[in-house]
Amino acid sequence: PIPRERWSYAVIEPLFDALAPQLGHHRKDYMLYGHSAGAQFVHRFIYFMPEARFTRAVAANAGWYTLPSLDVAFPYGLKGSTMEVAALRAAWARPLVVLLGEADIDPKSSALRHTPEADAQGLFRFARGQFFYAQARAAAATMHAPFNWTLATAPGIAHSNKGMAPFALRQLFP
Repeated sequence: PIPRERWSYAVIEPLFDALAPQLGHHRKDYMLYGHSAGAQFVHRFIYFMPEARFTRAVAANAGWYTLPSLDVAFPYGLKGSTMEVAALRAAWARPLVVLLGEADIDPKSSALRHTPEADAQGLFRFARGQFFYAQARAAAATMHAPFNWTLATAPGIAHSNKGMAPFALRQLFP
């Protein structure tokens, strides 16, 4: 593994700290939203940076997920990563919304990864998101860990950031 300070996840906090004063606000925390590959970044950010200062995060329509399993090899699970049980428990305690477009059900959608590991999560994004959420919830329950993730859906929306963004705003600002 590369050193933590060189991870793409490690850029978010210093970037926020550098930009906040330039934008004229003094907040010490932030919210995250990612769609598609951005959602893949967001849910992994929660895993690997659970101490980050975000107050709420939304991962919308990820193409595939890193499952919360220390028995499944990275990147489809956490085995072989730097993740430890304590960090996984901390990640589940953070507020993450897994937001899924109910019409994101095309198994031939462009840029949708099809590997045996990804397809085991489901054949399209909506199914994969439901599988991911169920796996995380079950794993947290098995470990008697706090679980502050939620699952939300966007009726009639397929793989569209423009379509998902209004639903994400409702999750970020309930």
